[in-house]
Amino acid sequence: GVSVFPTRVPESLREKAGAARGLVVVGLDEAAPAARDGLLVGDVIVSLGGAAVEGPGDLLAALEGCVGAAWAVKV
Repeated sequence: GVSVFPTRVPESLREKAGAARGLVVVGLDEAAPAARDGLLVGDVIVSLGGAAVEGPGDLLAALEGCVGAAWAVKV
C-alpha cells in the first residue's frame, strides 16, 4: 500500500506540475505495485489517470474498483 498526506506543491514547481496541491508519499510497502513501478517516499502525486488529486479521498475515489489496473501517475 501507499500512505499519503496532503501538501502544497512549491511555487517554483507549480507550473511544471500543473497543480498547486498534491499528496506526498509518506509510506510505501516495498511489495506494492507502486513501489515496483518506481514510486518513492517523498514523491508528490498531483494526478492519477489524468484526474487531479489533492486529498486522500481523491486518491481513494480514483482507485475505487480498479485494483490491479495500470495508471498514469504524475509526480
